Amino acid sequence: MKIKNLNNRVVLVTGAGSGIGRATALLCARRGARLAICDLNEAGLKETAEAARELGAEVTRPDRRRHRHRVDG
Repeated sequence: MKIKNLNNRVVLVTGAGSGIGRATALLCARRGARLAICDLNEAGLKETAEAARELGAEVTRPDRRRHRHRVDG
């Protein structure tokens, strides 16, 4: 990632519960970003959110109890 300073910018990271998504979220947190994160893996997402907050980031994530979506296929 070439941008070194993300202070007060909002970064949306999908798949933030593990792997590349988690690494991206934490890198952005270290660079001062405010994070909006989501993932189907609730436990992993919670871990990422806690780690990002420890780095000083403001973190928001969807409330699964309030937002339920269904895909018919």
